[in-house]
Amino acid sequence: MANMAVDQQKRIQLLILGRVIIAFLILGSAVLLEKGNAAFIASLSPSYIYGVMGAALLLSMLYLLLLHTIRSAAFNVYLQASVDVILITVLVYATGGIRSNYGALYPLVIIYSVLFLYRSGGGIIASASSIFYGLLMDFEYYGLIHPPSVSAAQESQYGAGYVFSRIAIHIFLFT
Repeated sequence: MANMAVDQQKRIQLLILGRVIIAFLILGSAVLLEKGNAAFIASLSPSYIYGVMGAALLLSMLYLLLLHTIRSAAFNVYLQASVDVILITVLVYATGGIRSNYGALYPLVIIYSVLFLYRSGGGIIASASSIFYGLLMDFEYYGLIHPPSVSAAQESQYGAGYVFSRIAIHIFLFT
């Protein structure tokens, strides 16, 4: 029994390491884009990208500390997956909302949720991802929020059909 707990703890540590690697890859690509094409990255609000990735790195350190205090592996993974869904939603918002390609990160969270929490846990995280992404797109479409990297001229660029199909495609990918 103790062997299984140690194995699960090592798997969670690998999950945290994977999050750190992905955060550094996104940070590195943002820095390279900023150096190579300042106008392009300026339109993507680099401070938001740096802030979200910095938060992901700080949270990863917190998760390592919590790994030793929270004995329930399932609770630990649910906590990490829930916060990751929120961080990805903020990243999508900061990088253009409907125009952002960072929605492709949601399936990574869903995949690791299935690996650790099995089908029911993966379904819960997939549902949360769908709800957060759908609400973000709806709020942007109805003008309740305005991504910082989107000009007023770009805001009304997409019709209801496009927004709905974008939400539907992402939800299909999440399930």
